[in-house]
Amino acid sequence: NITVALSLGATRSTSFQHMKTKTRIDIPLPDRSVYVFNKQVNVDWMHGIIQEPEVKKEGRISIILWGKCNQRKHP
Repeated sequence: NITVALSLGATRSTSFQHMKTKTRIDIPLPDRSVYVFNKQVNVDWMHGIIQEPEVKKEGRISIILWGKCNQRKHP
């Protein structure tokens, strides 16, 4: 129910597109960026890293962790 992503190396952008509204949000990820989202974001939004050919010259590593953590529900 949780995704944690670490981006190392060349700056890339992650893109989230809402499944129903098609609203798109692009977030630049400079070296050593971390972003986290929960299961509901994973259900409601398509997401991925935008392909940028010039990044291959600089290099990049992306580490994605999927896990489970207890999440409190708001009243």
